[in-house]
Amino acid sequence: MIKKILACTAVATVAALLGLPGVAQALNSWHQAPCATGSFGAVTVDAQGHYRVPAQIAQCDGYQQGYSWAVALFRPGDANPAIHSDQLQPYPQPGSTGVTIDYRPPPATPVFGLCLMRVWTARVACLRVDTAVDGTVTGTPIPVGDSLISRLVLFVESNPDQPSYCAVCVFPDQ
Repeated sequence: MIKKILACTAVATVAALLGLPGVAQALNSWHQAPCATGSFGAVTVDAQGHYRVPAQIAQCDGYQQGYSWAVALFRPGDANPAIHSDQLQPYPQPGSTGVTIDYRPPPATPVFGLCLMRVWTARVACLRVDTAVDGTVTGTPIPVGDSLISRLVLFVESNPDQPSYCAVCVFPDQ
């Protein structure tokens, strides 16, 4: 049994090092900025039940083209969140007013978390969203190590012929 595990680990390591299609591409398509800062605004809910959250994210050392960021969604009891490569966003250029994150949770979702991600392993800013029984919604900034958002985030290379579903959509502010 141990030999099988070691053999599988060796094969996976060699595949990553040799750059087999899919493995190396997924690891190289998210171009992470060396540093980023971000924040969230007040959460609102529209008539259709979409939670809309304004957000700001910027590179620390000034704008440079070619870097990407994303939003990760965390719900208690769910598996690890996944970010698909077609959900990566370019950093806003200087003078941008930010973005709006749009998420329509399934019924009976009293709490969820959102994080602005510099790369799948680095949270920049995180927000806990609570919905009370009476429908009152609050968004509270939480530390990037909070237990609600502590699960490993997975990064998946998208198939260009089949874009992934936008569960958490990001729209540039006009």
